[in-house]
Amino acid sequence: ATTEIYTLSLHDALPIYPDTKIIAVDIASGISADNGQIMGIAVKADYTITFGYNKTGIMFYPGASYSGSVKVINAGFVTEDILHKKVKCFGSIFTYDDEDVGRLLVRKPDSNKGTYGRTLIIAGSKNMGGAAILSASAAYRSGTGLVKVLTHEINKTALLCRMPECLISTYQDNMPLAAELKADFEWAKSIAVGPGLSMNVAAAEITRCVLERDDKVRILDADALNIIAGEHIDYKGSREGQIIITPHIMEMSRLTGKAVADIKEHMIESAKEYAIQHSCICILKDARTVVTDGQKVYINCTGNDGMSTGGHQRAPMLVLPAFGIVETHVAHGLPGTVGVADMHGQLHHAVRGQYPRTVAFGTLHEVLAEVHDAAAAQEVREILHRRKVCKRQYSRHK
Repeated sequence: ATTEIYTLSLHDALPIYPDTKIIAVDIASGISADNGQIMGIAVKADYTITFGYNKTGIMFYPGASYSGSVKVINAGFVTEDILHKKVKCFGSIFTYDDEDVGRLLVRKPDSNKGTYGRTLIIAGSKNMGGAAILSASAAYRSGTGLVKVLTHEINKTALLCRMPECLISTYQDNMPLAAELKADFEWAKSIAVGPGLSMNVAAAEITRCVLERDDKVRILDADALNIIAGEHIDYKGSREGQIIITPHIMEMSRLTGKAVADIKEHMIESAKEYAIQHSCICILKDARTVVTDGQKVYINCTGNDGMSTGGHQRAPMLVLPAFGIVETHVAHGLPGTVGVADMHGQLHHAVRGQYPRTVAFGTLHEVLAEVHDAAAAQEVREILHRRKVCKRQYSRHK
């Protein structure tokens, strides 16, 4: 009876003043503070004033759509150091701001290419060669020291034309892979596998071989995850052989057997459960991305609907090797991992004004190249301009 009265009062009250701004106190009425789900009916607020800390129900959809502009204010809470001591698991769910992300991108002036790791990317089958090119480009432009791509031989020419700085290994569908893989694995400090790999026999063999290398950091994405799900491959990461998986919602459904709707409703729980079961870091991607090692949880709220194009879901896998996580243990890996997710979303925010509808993933590569070293890019442009001027002057003199 109480629910019926509440529902009727909302339906009756809201249309009375259609032009009135609605302000929600702490969280919009009818929105679950735990996961953002609508509990029967909810008020769609223009502004939300929430107390102390943001709520997960405000960060996740559909709750985010019902919250409007959100302002967090101090409500007389005790200091964080006391809360950490007195409240169990306080701070275990968190997010980053611009200042936090900036600290993850510092490079040393006395470094060299060896400082930033050697990454083997296994990507691109016969009909999906673009995955290898995008993967290599993203890894280099986000700061990886050396990149080697293992791809189907049909993609070699295209990859060399677009990414001449890459080291390249190739395979054929029916050739033995064990010896080639062993040499490439020994060279690498981290291995990323999956984009455009397909699900044929060779791809399955490659995925199994990567999982067996428990002395390397391994990043599993796309078809590597589909192969694991399809063949029911069991695996676990370790302190020496960290595993990071980057599934979107449908891939997570295949991995867990859970319905997509159930995963979307319980993003944090789904990611934590899987991370604990497989001793891995899980980057569960949706409109909000959850990153967890099974203990701490990061929620990435950057990005927008313009990222709903092919390639963007692969971004975390492609730029992870550029961060220090590829040479650290799980305890240090989570901060770098969440920085990757945040950086990709913030980059898309930055270019949204120029591309108001959608932005192709390749376009973000170009922006990332300029952001990564704007001063150097400007210097190159000035050099090219001077060369053009000199050439014109020489032509007139001649």
